[in-house]
Amino acid sequence: MKRKRFLLSAILLFFSLSLSACGQKNNGVEPAIGDEAKAKEAGLALINRAFNANETEASVEYQARPATFYQDGTTGETVTLEPDRVFVVKTALEKGESDYYYAEVDAVTGVAFRAERYLSGIVLTEEQQKQADALGTLDDFNPDDFVLTQQDAVSNIMDIIKERLEPEIPLLRVYPDIIESDSVDFPKVLLEYLVIMEGGKVYDLTLCWPTMELVKVYIRN
Repeated sequence: MKRKRFLLSAILLFFSLSLSACGQKNNGVEPAIGDEAKAKEAGLALINRAFNANETEASVEYQARPATFYQDGTTGETVTLEPDRVFVVKTALEKGESDYYYAEVDAVTGVAFRAERYLSGIVLTEEQQKQADALGTLDDFNPDDFVLTQQDAVSNIMDIIKERLEPEIPLLRVYPDIIESDSVDFPKVLLEYLVIMEGGKVYDLTLCWPTMELVKVYIRN
């Protein structure tokens, strides 16, 4: 995998993790698991909103994962950074289709916090394919060549936030983050962004070059 991360965004990422930890303290009490039907509804709602999709059917699977946490230096309490018990929501793949989606829902709160569109479902136009072919091989790929493209697409991210994800909440800032590709996705290139909303809500959004379509949403808090 080849990638580039901006130092400023790496610093902001640290603070966003701190923000996401607020209110997620684990005091040794195991909270109840939510309802699968409601998790399916929440996952599909995020998928449809983020990707302008119209999905109605999905499978739901409960997963328990190793906890990601840190020790609060002030209180000594354990603070969870990401839900360790989730419902995984996957849309049904119809025969002949390649466009399908994935979401994760916190199994305790019922809040959908991640949604992804599989890159296999993104079809390039003839002109976009020519652009992709011009990259050569993965060995030739240089993330630095996409810095200006990533910066130019900040307006795309702002539109996605305002039109799909948070039409009622003011957007404070968009920071370009990682640029990457690998042997599976190449010649498609992922352009990632860190988005700060008024009130402290933090998003990670990812566009796929050359179509510049949204393919990943992660809500940090």
